[in-house]
Amino acid sequence: MWVAEADGSNARQLVADGSLGELSPDGRHVAYYLVKRFDEKTGESVRNLYVQEVNGGKPRLLGDGDWYSWSPDGSKLAIDDGNDLYLLDVESGQRRKVVDGNVRGWSGLTFAPDGTALAYARSEGLGESDVFVLRLSDGKTTHLTTDGHSDSPVWGREWIAYRQFRCENDECWPSIGKIRLIRPDGSGDRVFARGDEDLSRAQWGLEPREFSRDGKRLLACRSAEFSCRPVAFTVPDGKRYDLSVDNEPGMIPFGADLAADGSEVLVEVAPFDGHGERVYAVPFEGGTGRLLMRQAADPSWASAIAPARDDKN
Repeated sequence: MWVAEADGSNARQLVADGSLGELSPDGRHVAYYLVKRFDEKTGESVRNLYVQEVNGGKPRLLGDGDWYSWSPDGSKLAIDDGNDLYLLDVESGQRRKVVDGNVRGWSGLTFAPDGTALAYARSEGLGESDVFVLRLSDGKTTHLTTDGHSDSPVWGREWIAYRQFRCENDECWPSIGKIRLIRPDGSGDRVFARGDEDLSRAQWGLEPREFSRDGKRLLACRSAEFSCRPVAFTVPDGKRYDLSVDNEPGMIPFGADLAADGSEVLVEVAPFDGHGERVYAVPFEGGTGRLLMRQAADPSWASAIAPARDDKN
């Protein structure tokens, strides 16, 4: 696990063997996983979640966690441990259960911009999922969708974007998605973007990923069997920009992170089979990308750090 300036300079290793790291919005901490052991029965790795200060200090074990999301101020983590949802205070390490599990699975953890609420999707059965909003002050929960085919919420300033999907078979694999917008109180629900649906080419629709700080730009991706190519939208008009790295022919692009001001997107490119990943910063509207790092994957920006605007690699 490495950290660097927003333009890729002054890179230094923070921890060996870390994976799927994400910087806190304030740039003070990074959360990441370390493999604990390999479960031969399930064929999957068992991971522990850690957090560490970027400027030094020892890593702190947070325990099991299938996925996590930073609060906007970087003080808390929402953690899915595979069963329940928890809220963890980063400084004290205190963990509080906010949603009981006993469900098939979770999809998406996203804080309100002011950090007072949490949206998530929970699956009650195969191909059955809905989006909920939890008010953290008193635990009040709102059933935001009720169609049983909604997941992957992303919270912006005025809207929550989510994926509405349909199943193509009894196993619901693949599921084909489109993006809808809904206000946090449940009003204004509407289709925002659809397309990229061609099963003969393993194209499975669209998925929302992240809003800019002002809520006027949305990073999404074109879902497929082995990729999720980046696509950007302006909100609420829905103008679309398909992003790529033109000087990397034959490499598959993945949209990794949107700058807080919405100006650029971190795009990871990788060969279809093998290693050699690289990270670029690509303008939101598309265009020439700036190479930031070689032999690098799973990048993220701290929201408090504005990406550099020069053309140096």
